[in-house]
Amino acid sequence: RGSLIDTEAMISALESGKLGGAGIDVIEKEFHLYYYDMRGKDLDNPYLDRLRAMDNVILFHHMAFYCETSVRGMVHNCLLCAKALEEGRELPHRLARSELVLG
Repeated sequence: RGSLIDTEAMISALESGKLGGAGIDVIEKEFHLYYYDMRGKDLDNPYLDRLRAMDNVILFHHMAFYCETSVRGMVHNCLLCAKALEEGRELPHRLARSELVLG
């Protein structure tokens, strides 16, 4: 989801003062930064060092998945969709047309 933000444009806006600040938990080209022990390794992300150096930026750990409420919601919604699919009903949390998903 980091790619939803044009990071270069955000950095320019932060530097120029058009954007007063940012608090983010995802950045572009982040995939290899998470789920692995990266201690002592070069993180090789073109934006990370620039954002970390800015006083008006707060970088949070992307941890929403790891909270009980989030996991409970994912399981609940998955089961709702599975039940709807089994009953031939419209999927309540569909991301694509059913005929694309089901073939």
